[in-house]
Amino acid sequence: MSSSFPTALALAAPILSTAPAAEASDAALNKKLASGDIIVQSMKVKGASLPLFTVMGVVDAPVETVWKLVTDCDGYVGMMPRVEDSKVVRRKGKTTTCQVRVDLPFPLGHLDSTTKNTQMKAEAGSRRMAWKMVKGDYKRNQGDWELTHFGSKGSGKTLIVYNALVVPKLAVPNSMLKSGQKRELPAVIKGIRKAATKKKGS
Repeated sequence: MSSSFPTALALAAPILSTAPAAEASDAALNKKLASGDIIVQSMKVKGASLPLFTVMGVVDAPVETVWKLVTDCDGYVGMMPRVEDSKVVRRKGKTTTCQVRVDLPFPLGHLDSTTKNTQMKAEAGSRRMAWKMVKGDYKRNQGDWELTHFGSKGSGKTLIVYNALVVPKLAVPNSMLKSGQKRELPAVIKGIRKAATKKKGS
């Protein structure tokens, strides 16, 4: 579990301005995660009006099962929060180009983006994918997924660490955007848990 918050630091460097201390020790954090808690942390990023968010949670499914879910942007509708439409437009090697439309609360409409999602080198038994916007309705839209085995050997559980720096082009106060993102982020883990359970039962 020790790789989680450092991944967020690596994503932000060298644009990181300040890095808060970890919410708790690894032991305390592991205990919360094992009990099913979803942890949300944030850090300021130099030049960005919104923070980099990190959300962590455990899914009762093997790494490879979860990996197939998070790398298939054709399947984001119904799994990822507020995703109204999502599709793969190009595949080349380890990079997939995706178009995603996110539905916003009335009267804000929706946000469109095209991102490049690239499978990255990771430790043995882990998986990592980073994404960055090519074009869209955002000033910044980048982040990564890191999946690692969680718990004892053979537990079949996966720790998800999802890092996201998302700054939409909206005429909305930053304080509202920040609180909205923090409120929505746990739904990322919840959606994947639900999709993994459905996949297991199929």
